[in-house]
Amino acid sequence: MIVCEADTDCPQLNFFVEPDAFECRAGYCQSTNLAAYPVNELPRRFEMIDLCLGDVAREDGWDEDETFWAALDEACPADDPREPCVSLPPGCPDTRG
Repeated sequence: MIVCEADTDCPQLNFFVEPDAFECRAGYCQSTNLAAYPVNELPRRFEMIDLCLGDVAREDGWDEDETFWAALDEACPADDPREPCVSLPPGCPDTRG
């Protein structure tokens, strides 16, 4: 997830057969494909990991925290990683518009 203030802050992925367009919603660049990524749904598990850890500086690294993974497992059951998470893990930003 990329932080943004305006649609122009969001990169556009135009090199695919079907380009992916992004707009700025709730302070993050998000897909304009609302059928695949509805505004009122939480991200999927892998997207949630990126979102929750997005403020960790790369040079600082990240210490694996069992508490984080337990909260993520509760919020995003691993039954089907293509489904949106059912809740927001503590401390993670909410990207719903």
